[in-house]
Amino acid sequence: MLNAGDSFKISSGIDAARTLRVNAAITSPRQVAAADMPGLSGDNRNALKLAKLETQSIMRNGKATFTQVYGQLVADVDAKTHSAQLSRDTQQTLFQRAKGAQESVSGVNLDEEAADFIKYQHSFLSGSSSCGFYCKKSF
Repeated sequence: MLNAGDSFKISSGIDAARTLRVNAAITSPRQVAAADMPGLSGDNRNALKLAKLETQSIMRNGKATFTQVYGQLVADVDAKTHSAQLSRDTQQTLFQRAKGAQESVSGVNLDEEAADFIKYQHSFLSGSSSCGFYCKKSF
């Protein structure tokens, strides 16, 4: 069993695993905390019991394992995510169609309106400069 003052030495760098050393005071495998020592702490029983929970049917009234329940949870989240994405795409398509239908009924096309605005702006500017020229000559 490891006690206060026991140490591990790990030298970093190349071949670090080869240089791993355990305190020389540990002379028997039973002195290691994970050894099988019934009745004493460190015999690894709790870890073994915890590992067995993965395959025991203790979820859903004894009908499913943790792994099965987790797998079903992941599948449910995946299905709901896929459904939400499809719904979003459908809503986006419907919105675009409705917007196009509204624009075709109202007769307003923003590109055409912008082109007309620029045309009218140029007409106004040329008209105002002509008026300015005429007004200067008249007065």
